[in-house]
Amino acid sequence: MAAFGKGLVAIFVAGLLAALPKLAMADVRTADGQSMRHSTLGTKAQAEQDVLRVAAASATDARPTDVRKMKLGIVIYSTDAETVWNAFRFGVFALKQGESVKVFLLAKGVDCEKLNTKEFNVTGQMRTFVDAGGKILACGTCLKLRHSEGTELCPISTMKDMYDIVKESDKVLTF
Repeated sequence: MAAFGKGLVAIFVAGLLAALPKLAMADVRTADGQSMRHSTLGTKAQAEQDVLRVAAASATDARPTDVRKMKLGIVIYSTDAETVWNAFRFGVFALKQGESVKVFLLAKGVDCEKLNTKEFNVTGQMRTFVDAGGKILACGTCLKLRHSEGTELCPISTMKDMYDIVKESDKVLTF
C-alpha cells in the first residue's frame, strides 16, 4: 500500500506541474537603449509585455542623464600656486566635458591672482576657466580684511553666494 501511495503522489505532483504555466524569459531592449531581462509564469510574449510595462513606468520617474549637466562647486582657500592652478585646471576640464562649474574664493584663496610663478600661471588658468564658461566669485569680507577689492576676474560676493553654490551643486570640491 505504501508503494502504491507514493506512486499516486508522484502522479498527482507531475500532473499538477504540467498544469502550471511554464516559466518564460524575455530579453527586451527598452526605448532608452537599456537591456532588461525578465521572467514570468506564462508565455515569452507575456514576459516581454511585463518588461515593457515596467520600463515605461520607470522612464517617467527617471531623469535623463544625458540631458542634465552636473553642477560642480569648487571652494578655493589655498595660496599654494600649484594647488590653485590645478583647481582651475580641473574646472576647465569639467567645463570641456559639458559640466557647469562655479568657483568661490574664500579666506587666503582671494589672493589667487597674485600667485603666478614661473611654473604655474594661475591667472592664465583662471582666464581660461572663465573663457570656457566658468564663474568665479570672491568673498567680499575676505577681500576687505586684506584691503583688496574685487576684480573683473574675481568679483566681490557674499556668503549667500557661497551658500547658493553649495546648495545648487551636485558635488563640491575644496582646495
